[in-house]
Amino acid sequence: MVIFGPSGSGKDTVIEVIQQELAESVVHLPSDLYYGPTGKLFGDSQPGIYSNNYDHPNSVDWDLQRLHLSLLRQGHTVTLPEYDFSIHSRVDRGRPELAPKSIIVVSGIMAAHALKDEADLLIGVDAPWEICVARRINRDVQERGRTKKDSQDQIASTTKPGYLQFVKPYLDALRQGTLADKAILFDNSLQVEAPQDFPARKNKHVYLEAIKKLV
Repeated sequence: MVIFGPSGSGKDTVIEVIQQELAESVVHLPSDLYYGPTGKLFGDSQPGIYSNNYDHPNSVDWDLQRLHLSLLRQGHTVTLPEYDFSIHSRVDRGRPELAPKSIIVVSGIMAAHALKDEADLLIGVDAPWEICVARRINRDVQERGRTKKDSQDQIASTTKPGYLQFVKPYLDALRQGTLADKAILFDNSLQVEAPQDFPARKNKHVYLEAIKKLV
């Protein structure tokens, strides 16, 4: 199963609910772990583009993730890479192992762009751009030690262009019903104060019922 959507759309909440409801059957293989070893894929050759462009498919080692996905499907345990966003690099801190289960959840902003053909079920998580931006800035400041301005600059220079090129077309295809038969577009746009009222929690039956049919 592949879950994708813009940064700040609420993918993590959907995944958290899936893991809570189907704990015995689910393993999570996030694309965030597979960013490049150094994170410096563009350098200074493209002025105005961050050297650590997390919003371009070239920043992710999809080949390694596909290999790990294939091994898990074959019943093998894999050793995961680890990426530290605070230093923009892969690290080795006693990397965790992931054992196979009946449902493999692959998640990532651009996961549909790279891995849609691998999916038995494709879930797009969407929310208005303004809401995604607000959530993204809050996460960058609270969890990744960045300043608000730094986050805003990155959103303007790489996140929005990447969203328009590598994410939105697949959300639009889901909306139009042209991408796949086994696909769901989940609207996670409502801004609420109480965590239990978050759409990804309150309307969890929308995607849980589809997932259970795979088991």
